[in-house]
Amino acid sequence: MEETFYPLTATDTKSVKVRVDTSNNEVSAIPPVLHMGSGHFQFIEWTIETDGWAFPTFRQGIELKVPNSQFSNGSLNASNVFRISDTNLDEGDHDYTIRVVNPTTGEQLALDPTIKNQG
Repeated sequence: MEETFYPLTATDTKSVKVRVDTSNNEVSAIPPVLHMGSGHFQFIEWTIETDGWAFPTFRQGIELKVPNSQFSNGSLNASNVFRISDTNLDEGDHDYTIRVVNPTTGEQLALDPTIKNQG
């Protein structure tokens, strides 16, 4: 039986654009369902594109609804850029929450999209 070796560094980065519609106080994620494809060990990077909004904290910016060992190494690279690693070894849907805050007003908004691991 031949062994499979996986890289220690990410092979690809998937991007999610986070936008805030200030007229309706709604958050959107583009894409709303992130398809990871078949590549293993990828980064996922969320970037808030709307000025005046940020991720509240490292622990609250992006939060998986059910913790899963496929996701690790979360980091808040700037107040508007959040990144995690995804091994993408097991197929399945992973619901998560995006939380954003307006630091000036304290207003917080949330959205519940999905990561679709395709192993």
